[in-house]
Amino acid sequence: MVKKIIMFLFIGILFIVFYEYQKPIMNSGEAMISAVDCLNNPPNQLGIFADNIEIETIPNENIYTYLSQQDGFYNKLMNKQKWEINLKYGDKAPTVVINAYSGKCINVYGPVN
Repeated sequence: MVKKIIMFLFIGILFIVFYEYQKPIMNSGEAMISAVDCLNNPPNQLGIFADNIEIETIPNENIYTYLSQQDGFYNKLMNKQKWEINLKYGDKAPTVVINAYSGKCINVYGPVN
């Protein structure tokens, strides 16, 4: 009986680990929309001012997306990814870093003013 319970728990934990490792990520189109939303409504901890950008006004050749692995031991172990989206519009070219799974804004760097 105890062996069955331990085996059931082990299989359950194994399924959770496999799901976390292979969790579905956003596509590049969703990442671009999240990046523009991050610039239009930036989180307070970033310390940047909101910008009024419409994704339709930025030509496709001025948008660059990179999918890369997040830093840290746990993130590398669990294969956690992040999107880095570089948007060039006007005289600005910020790079927005977002979580590849939730679209949450992590950081913004580059010329944003």
